[in-house]
Amino acid sequence: MDRLVAGLLFFLGIGVAWKSTELPIGILPKEGPGGGFLPFWLSVGISVVSAGVLIQSYIGGSSGEDAEGAAAGNRFISWEGFVDILRVGIPALVMILLTSTISIYFASAVFVFYCLYFVGRHGLSMSLSVAAGVPVGIFFIFEKFLIIPLPKGIADPVFYLEWSALF
Repeated sequence: MDRLVAGLLFFLGIGVAWKSTELPIGILPKEGPGGGFLPFWLSVGISVVSAGVLIQSYIGGSSGEDAEGAAAGNRFISWEGFVDILRVGIPALVMILLTSTISIYFASAVFVFYCLYFVGRHGLSMSLSVAAGVPVGIFFIFEKFLIIPLPKGIADPVFYLEWSALF
């Protein structure tokens, strides 16, 4: 199954990279990245990682018939694995649904905190600091460097406050 999914993702990534070259893939002066910049580089990354998984599956000798798969009756995923996917997948869906309402920044902060503290069982201080740092990083990368506005929802006025007047 690893080989099948990696092969599909590899060719999908190559196709998206090829199609995205119809738009500028470089950084345009005073405009930020061209329309094909993010799709091109993300799809190249997906293709590289997929190629790595393919190579690893052949070098490592994994043919999908490992001990865990044989013990589970050749099922693709165990029930415990499925529950783990739901523990992250359902909150990820909630985050996506809340993004347009409360902003991608607050939604991602809540999701990162949930994943670190409740799923990953990390400490409270580390979970809070990473949950606060991720949205700040996203803001500077997209809003300031790439000049791509992200959904801010009801928090939109917060981003246009004159912060220097408050201090």
